[in-house]
Amino acid sequence: MQSTELGILFEKAAFCILKKVFQYWGYDVAISKIQRSGTQYGFDLYFRIFKGLVTHNLFIECKASNSFNKVKQAELNDKIAQLNWTGFPRKDFHIFFSPTRAVDYNNQQLSIEDNDWPFVVVDWMRKQGEASPVLELFAAYEGNDADISAYTDHLFSKEIAPDFKTGKTFPQVCADLKSHLERRIEEHNDAADQADYRIINGTFWSRVQQNTHQESLNYYYTRTDSSPARLREVVANDYDVRNDRLEKQFDQVLRQAIAQKSAIIKILSRGGEGKSTFLCRIAKKLCSQHTVIWLDTLDCLTDIKQKIKRLDMEGALILLLDNAAIYGRESKRGQVSV
Repeated sequence: MQSTELGILFEKAAFCILKKVFQYWGYDVAISKIQRSGTQYGFDLYFRIFKGLVTHNLFIECKASNSFNKVKQAELNDKIAQLNWTGFPRKDFHIFFSPTRAVDYNNQQLSIEDNDWPFVVVDWMRKQGEASPVLELFAAYEGNDADISAYTDHLFSKEIAPDFKTGKTFPQVCADLKSHLERRIEEHNDAADQADYRIINGTFWSRVQQNTHQESLNYYYTRTDSSPARLREVVANDYDVRNDRLEKQFDQVLRQAIAQKSAIIKILSRGGEGKSTFLCRIAKKLCSQHTVIWLDTLDCLTDIKQKIKRLDMEGALILLLDNAAIYGRESKRGQVSV
């Protein structure tokens, strides 16, 4: 089969089977599309999925082939760079998806799951000496979707994988993929935690929700446990008491600030009245429309300035700094310079 024909066949099958995977994960699909030929920008399929308060934006790079072979790591790294540079502002995952192709690594790097990117890179390609999770996914599928069947007839033909069988059910393979995705979220966020700032997005709030100690949420009020970790858990699970009037006032001020292109908004109150909680609530509320960056220090502003030059952002760039008073006049100079 010609590569172009095979690519279209595989993309349609991947598009359908991933929707079923998300269904088993308990997610609904809000937006989904197959990119037009020549406009992939590092990906072939796009999904926005949601469950409760968590939304994920997934960009899937499909790699089909007529045999079990390898693709050079540099080619995949170029795809990651393309996605990073393009004008898709909400980028949570970049997933490489193939039942037959493995990565031909160089001697310097033995993984494409690099945590230095602002989104999570996920390798669902074939592994040396292991059954491909994507191959298992198609082998375990028992439905009658026409696009999936058209591809599996080719995949399990005598030319490619006529004898492949899996002992796993489709839900079991879906669970394995979900476990791997959650592990990658943990690894990516662990790396981000070492920096002096972090971009707040869907993967951040997903991790907070997954790690929430539900039985301890009430400590925020009963024991006044306002540690950063507890504060994030409270806001991620909508457990905080919200001030609707103040939120409306802030929204109005923010719209004016965005219209003016540059502004510093100060949130002032006495100690213990909820400034940090409100700031965290802002981070959660605005990250789906704007690029939100939480600062732990002002020393990272130069690094942030270099990073955002590479991003084609939608909406405003919003920098959040808790306890700004401890930085004095430096905070004014620093924020304006970015």
